[in-house]
Amino acid sequence: MSGGQMKGVMWAFRKPWAALTEEQQVMLLLLFQYAPILRDVYVQREVLTGIFERR
Repeated sequence: MSGGQMKGVMWAFRKPWAALTEEQQVMLLLLFQYAPILRDVYVQREVLTGIFERR
């Protein structure tokens, strides 16, 4: 993943999956291939957000 491909990935990582554009989703999927632990963190954050939003 080059520096150009990384541009904006932090902001995409901070957004919920449903709020991402298709381009941002592709960017995250590429990031998750390079760093699978980040996928796990992202999923867990989404789960926790869902729990707290239900209350």
